[in-house]
Amino acid sequence: MVSIYNVKAKFLILDIETTLDGEIFDISFGIYSRQGGKIGSFGYIVAENEEKSLYFPNKAARYEEYKQQKRYKVEPFAKIMAIMAAIIRRDQPDYATAYNSGFDFTKIQEACKIAKIENPLEKLQEVDLYHMATQTLGKQKWYKEFVDNNKLQTPKGNRKTNAQTMYAYMILNPEFEEEHTGLADIEIEIEILERVLRQKKKMDTKRNEKAWKIAQG
Repeated sequence: MVSIYNVKAKFLILDIETTLDGEIFDISFGIYSRQGGKIGSFGYIVAENEEKSLYFPNKAARYEEYKQQKRYKVEPFAKIMAIMAAIIRRDQPDYATAYNSGFDFTKIQEACKIAKIENPLEKLQEVDLYHMATQTLGKQKWYKEFVDNNKLQTPKGNRKTNAQTMYAYMILNPEFEEEHTGLADIEIEIEILERVLRQKKKMDTKRNEKAWKIAQG
């Protein structure tokens, strides 16, 4: 297996958005090569859930706009998985990642099990961008100062470590807001991934839902 730090390493970056009741609405993914940058990105709305209420209801108009612009296609879940599998075979990424991969990958796995189809992500080694980011960027004193100075804490007073806050730190803009549509979010996640890998730090790449604790010390 090629190292994540190798310039030839390729990653499938996944971002999903859900309906109010937790079903998958948006499946977006991109292929990123450290050597060649973003190879492509793909956005799909799950046909079975297209008419359901969104977790972020204020994004409904944005999705309609994106459909009109043909940035998103509406396809059945099984077809989206077949397309993903074909792209994996074509581009041959080494790793699959998401910001908090435990959430996105589990949702895909559960949906594949219900649909009784193969999960194409199982062919790739999973790395959790969330855990990786908190071990690198989240431990930097400049990150902690940025969060504290701009009052970017949770209601419990903990420093935020979500993708929005990480990217806000990277561009030094505390007003930055994540769009919460898959295609837009994978763009910032690609930049976070590249910044993380440039640190060349030894780190644990496994899922860690409590990775937020790393940035609190």
